[in-house]
Amino acid sequence: MADIASFNDKSLSPEERERVSALPPIERQDLIETVLVRYPSFKSASGFVSKFHRPVDGGRHGRGWVGALLGDTRAGKSFVLQDYRNRFTSERINGGFTRPVVYVEVLNDMTAHDVASEFHLALGYSSVPKIKTATLMRNDIAELEDHHVELVILDDIDNALSNPKSANNRLILGFIKGILDSRTCNVLCSGRVALHRIISGFNQVEGRGSLPHVFIKPYRWRVQSERIQIRFLLDEIDNRLPFREKAGLGDEDVAAHFYAISGGLIGRMMNYVREAAYEAMNEGADRIEREHLVYAAKLRMAPGETFVPFKGKLDIERLDADPDESAGRADPKPAPVRKDMFDKKRPRKVK
Repeated sequence: MADIASFNDKSLSPEERERVSALPPIERQDLIETVLVRYPSFKSASGFVSKFHRPVDGGRHGRGWVGALLGDTRAGKSFVLQDYRNRFTSERINGGFTRPVVYVEVLNDMTAHDVASEFHLALGYSSVPKIKTATLMRNDIAELEDHHVELVILDDIDNALSNPKSANNRLILGFIKGILDSRTCNVLCSGRVALHRIISGFNQVEGRGSLPHVFIKPYRWRVQSERIQIRFLLDEIDNRLPFREKAGLGDEDVAAHFYAISGGLIGRMMNYVREAAYEAMNEGADRIEREHLVYAAKLRMAPGETFVPFKGKLDIERLDADPDESAGRADPKPAPVRKDMFDKKRPRKVK
């Protein structure tokens, strides 16, 4: 996903809705594409990152450990990590800049040299020297202390570690080991569940902290408390969209369709929200209408599929029915869910 330096993370008042609905299309589009809601699972994952970064309140940052944030594709990992990175400000010192949190997004099929190059740019440099990969990696590690780096985040690092036997993987894992050996900071890796196996298979890295990790689970509709969270989440997304009126995304029947097409993954829900919002803007609508959601859904229907999301009728009680439900074991003690569990304001910057 694109690196986002500033999120649209505040609920809109009626007066603000009038204002943002009149903004130029590009500005409204940016607001749609940067919507962020800090829902309970998001805040739990962010809390893990925070404690991994600074394990003791009032103490110093962690050093020499590797950790992992795991989750399915489109579970929201990158939003968690970019939002956390954005809390920390850079300061100019000795002709350079501090980088308390260095964030690197690793794209598919990146080589070890690509990863080291992106890392170099993330430190604040405008260009990458034409030197060998091993030399560039050593230089990057040597720069960590000068830039006051406290935490390195390698987002989607599994994209570059798909073949655990490749020389490329050994170089990348060796780079991570070098950062850990410097005792300058911790390294947080992010990716799909298989990433845990990959790192665990490299004892010289896994042994640095024994790989503390958190898995971002998709929501489950059959669990009543999670169903309520889905509805609150969609309602808070609705609160941030640049239209005069709300669309009712959190209504139970609408939320059920969002769950059916996403499997409870937030990023997949947002694919449909964005497309519907674009179409509503193109039609000059005051809000996203059901027809705009149908439009977004039709574009994504599999060949031969006949059921149209947001148009066809769903049995909302059987979306992800589980045998345990009949035995009364699904969500036996549902946790209370309150709307104030979903942040309406962005956290303060940290120096």
